[in-house]
Amino acid sequence: MVRARHYLDVISRKGRLFYSLTLDVTRTPRSVAVSLKTSRAHRVSSKSIPYLPQALTLYTKDLDGSVKAVIAAKAGGLDLTVLPINQYKGPADVEQVRSRSDSSSGFQGLPKITPNALKSRQKLTPRPLPVSPPQPPILTGAGASDLTGADAIKAVATTANVPLGDENVSTLESQTLFTNGTLISQMHTDRAPYDPSTYDAAMCKINSILAELEKIVAASGSDASTLTLADIALVATLHPLMQRALGPDARAAVPNLTKRFEAIAGHDSVIGVLGKYVLCTSVVLPTVNPNQAVKDSSTDSSKDSGSKGSSRGRSAKPVEMGPPQGTPEEIAAAESLASAQGTKVAELKTAKKNGDASATDDIIKVEVATLLTLKKEADRLKGVIEKPKGGDKKKPEAKKPKEDKNKKGSKETGLGLTVSMDDDFGAWYSQVVVAGELIEYYDISGCYILRPWAYSMWENIQTFFDKEIKKQGVENCYFPLFVSAARLEAEKDHIEDFAPEVAWVTRSGQSEMDVPIAVRPTSETVMYPMFANWIRSHRDLPLKLNQWCNVVRWEFKHPTPFIRSREFLWQEGHTAYAGKEEADIEVRKILELYRRVYEEILAVPVVPGVKSEKEKFAGGLYTTTVEAFVPMTGRGIQGATSHCLGQNFAKMFQIEYENKTGGRSMPWQNSWGCTTRTIGVAIMVHGDDKGLVLPPRVAPQQVVVVTIPNTKLTQEESDRLRGTFGSFCVAPTFFA
Repeated sequence: MVRARHYLDVISRKGRLFYSLTLDVTRTPRSVAVSLKTSRAHRVSSKSIPYLPQALTLYTKDLDGSVKAVIAAKAGGLDLTVLPINQYKGPADVEQVRSRSDSSSGFQGLPKITPNALKSRQKLTPRPLPVSPPQPPILTGAGASDLTGADAIKAVATTANVPLGDENVSTLESQTLFTNGTLISQMHTDRAPYDPSTYDAAMCKINSILAELEKIVAASGSDASTLTLADIALVATLHPLMQRALGPDARAAVPNLTKRFEAIAGHDSVIGVLGKYVLCTSVVLPTVNPNQAVKDSSTDSSKDSGSKGSSRGRSAKPVEMGPPQGTPEEIAAAESLASAQGTKVAELKTAKKNGDASATDDIIKVEVATLLTLKKEADRLKGVIEKPKGGDKKKPEAKKPKEDKNKKGSKETGLGLTVSMDDDFGAWYSQVVVAGELIEYYDISGCYILRPWAYSMWENIQTFFDKEIKKQGVENCYFPLFVSAARLEAEKDHIEDFAPEVAWVTRSGQSEMDVPIAVRPTSETVMYPMFANWIRSHRDLPLKLNQWCNVVRWEFKHPTPFIRSREFLWQEGHTAYAGKEEADIEVRKILELYRRVYEEILAVPVVPGVKSEKEKFAGGLYTTTVEAFVPMTGRGIQGATSHCLGQNFAKMFQIEYENKTGGRSMPWQNSWGCTTRTIGVAIMVHGDDKGLVLPPRVAPQQVVVVTIPNTKLTQEESDRLRGTFGSFCVAPTFFA
């Protein structure tokens, strides 16, 4: 008897988990016995196996339920990148394999043990495990292995701190409602062929599930103040159904569920993904044209099998639905008779093609006529409104719309905007900033590329403001981008509000840094230690500095170009005065300059004011602001701020100076800033459904003249006209 023990380690593709397999082989002259033991999975040290963490990315395809994860991420302020499934690079994980049962060896993927292999003591190497294709959605970056399907959606919700919610609602939605709801949605949008029996069976199941959900919601209430994953899944599935398939009668049968749906669908995070919900007033079903069915049946009876399918490419015509004329039992019985008759017709056609002499054309025509009569009766009981005969023959008169091709605003070319401000303001804004060539999206979420037009607008603002502050004696400077941890700790009260947004540099090349370095969210901690060195006497005051720079605030609340981004351009002024009166005067002067930027340069009316105690700058004495109003959202937006810091920061950083009497005093400090948000506000206020609208003082170009030479002109005149094109595309200077 020979005994051998072999050890196998299975390491995941992500390098984060492994399993230890112990294989004992006992060989006798007559048999070979194999036993396998699997140890528990455990983590591998990051030092032994290199592992680079990655951002959360969701790979999706149409109607795979991934919209639930997107809504959950938006509700929880989670940064989630969504990509099409064709960009996914490989299987979800080596552990996600098919069933390990194998009729030959008992364990699929293990090496086969043969007597010759034991005699030669060959090294056992495992066969590659067959990996089944993962089912979308697929989530990467959430852990050691990628997650698929419902696990991926739950992982996104958990990471976004969105509660899972009622388990009964989730079970009903995932097991029955989602599958049948998706099928109905596909039929209504011509992404799946319409089959009356299949459609009715799916709607029957949907109504049954809705009745169960109605009981659950009635018991728990319709409160949707706290959004849960169960709520999100429910509204994501019902959203298209409420718009096309669930009419007033169906909604009246589930009043509590309908109320719950409206409450959930009204959340900003849901509207941002699905759009505003619409409740259909009448159900319009796709259906097969009965006249075409008669034509196909008669054609098939006279032609060979090669002529079938002549109407396959024709789309189903919608029908108008009214109130049902029969009971559910009568409707079901009528549909059953029609289905049985349809089967009979199909059998007769098959028999005729196979050469059965009893299946004549006359018999088939009679059975087809019976089928149409039964279908018509079933449609009447269901409430289908029959159109008058000949109603469809008047369509040739509708040739006048061809004149609309030359009308303004036609979108037949596929260019321009595809959504209006009223329908979806967020989507409109996203399209405008890209179509207007202002920004380009970057591969890091929340960071954007400012294209020349956007940067030119910022330069116009910069030119005006920089000239005005220099009239007040402010000088420009530049301080480093990085902040040490020690300086941030010295300003705990101030940095507390910025702590979640601070980005840290923790590695240099492949080495971990001994002391992490922060990227500035604001520059008080960078500049004020220098103020302590520079301000020694009352003669050093006032000190007025400004810098044009970029800052990084790693926000996780729905990054929006210009309005809220992780990196943005701004100017920040920092000044110090001997007395409070001087500081107060400057705060008001700077606030007035910000008002002029918005009203005189951007043509955006603003309201100057003072922030409340809860909204003021962290660590400051008081904060003044100019607030703009966005008409389409009905909300105000902060335009720029001017802060009086008092002597709080002087105490933090020990900024003292010798006053005129020889004593020691602390200066009064101000800080004020304005960002590229100004551009976003101007776009929101002035834009329209046709696209970008800019006020003349900030527009990079004022007039564009496109010359179209007449064919009767001489070559010299045509060339001269072409040369005038560029001379008008220059923005005049308004800052002389």
